[in-house]
Amino acid sequence: MLKEALGGKRIKSSAVLKTICLIVMVFLLSTEARAAEVINVERLADAIYKAEGGAKTSHPYGILKKYKTTTPRQACINTINSALKKFANQTKETDFIYFLSLTYCPIGAANDPTGLNKNWVKNVRFFYYQKLAEKNWDNLFEPKPCWNNECKC
Repeated sequence: MLKEALGGKRIKSSAVLKTICLIVMVFLLSTEARAAEVINVERLADAIYKAEGGAKTSHPYGILKKYKTTTPRQACINTINSALKKFANQTKETDFIYFLSLTYCPIGAANDPTGLNKNWVKNVRFFYYQKLAEKNWDNLFEPKPCWNNECKC
């Protein structure tokens, strides 16, 4: 039946199964995380770092101001934590990354003459959920340890 569905081509069912599992898992993880809005602040800071250019940029984490007593990463984390408090006290927005973008990287900002801020939400989501999907994908197919003599490993 699988062969017929794929136009008569024969492919390994394990490859198809892995692909289907990955697609389903990414969908479930992204919708679950968005619905519950359980945000991993460290992972989100990592995603923002990558979306803002990583090690190649002169403004890590997109932090334009130079602080005397804190690092750009800590400034990013402080901004995320502040936005989480504001997010919890409002009902209009349901997507935290989008909510964060309204202050962190607003579209049409004076310091964004080329309009790159319009890509911020998409890029941050990509890096945030990519890391989560890779972590869960690796764990999904690792062999499970045997704790007794009943299993045949």
